[in-house]
Amino acid sequence: EPKRLEKAVCLIQKEVEHFLQQGFLVGELERTKQNILGAMKISADSTEKRALRLAEQQLHLGQYRSMQEIEEGISRVSKEQIVEFMRLVLKNDSWTAAVVQPSSAKMPLALNEFHFH
Repeated sequence: EPKRLEKAVCLIQKEVEHFLQQGFLVGELERTKQNILGAMKISADSTEKRALRLAEQQLHLGQYRSMQEIEEGISRVSKEQIVEFMRLVLKNDSWTAAVVQPSSAKMPLALNEFHFH
């Protein structure tokens, strides 16, 4: 709904700023890691999904990594690494936003000020 766009943009900006300053909630990163690992293990039960994972690794990495290597890599990721990566990705002040709204609606001011510190 067009009336809620400005509020939505402000809330997104606020949440990202909060994450960049505070990082994760207690246990959030570990829960996320376990979720990723669980999904990987479930998908390993399917021959088709295993073949697709191998093909994607070969295409993107030029090599195959075992499930154990991937699990170890995920386990090594730290909160600090993720927050630093997010700061790097979000440091650019030039962002593009696409809004679909009636032609009679005003452009929300919040989109002109959409940036992260």
